[in-house]
Amino acid sequence: LDGLGKYGRLRLNFLCEQKPQMYRELLLTGKLAEHCATVERAAFEMSEKIRAGFLNKNPMPEDDTMERIHLSTQAQMIADEIVTSQIICI
Repeated sequence: LDGLGKYGRLRLNFLCEQKPQMYRELLLTGKLAEHCATVERAAFEMSEKIRAGFLNKNPMPEDDTMERIHLSTQAQMIADEIVTSQIICI
């Protein structure tokens, strides 16, 4: 579980806090790390697609660094919210 990224850790925390029975079953069968890694990959891929779609619809200006930061942050926040509700917290 040490190599998990952001989404894998979010899934692990969700299971611990909200789905303790599923957490215990995965832990006892030795499949917890594999499950969290699978969720991590799916969530990351979905996040990248959402970010790309948002930035495609909202192109970054070349000369306004603050606006570029704002758009990038906004894209990540939207992606995280969708990924969390559709993949992490189910």
